[in-house]
Amino acid sequence: MLFIYKLDDISEIYNPKMWVKSMPLLGITTNKEVIARDLEMCKNDPVMQSEILTKTFNLSLNNYLSYFTNEEWGILKTSNLIYLLALKLKILDVLLAWIYLM
Repeated sequence: MLFIYKLDDISEIYNPKMWVKSMPLLGITTNKEVIARDLEMCKNDPVMQSEILTKTFNLSLNNYLSYFTNEEWGILKTSNLIYLLALKLKILDVLLAWIYLM
């Protein structure tokens, strides 16, 4: 049987009590102090942030770092890119131009 240990939400990285969800051997193989230090060190380093989120907390970054939401990508697959861009950027002129061209 396969188990994947991960946090439920990215906001849980700020709660050390939740870390055991992604690290069941916390306190045995890894110390909370080391994780806390790593989190503090990565504040201004996007590469290190990505590494700690994926490798320490087992969070997929696709949902957290993508510009478009999953729902918006669904629209993209079935609709025109200009329409999606207008929705995302909330540009009424682009949307009206797209409607006019249709």
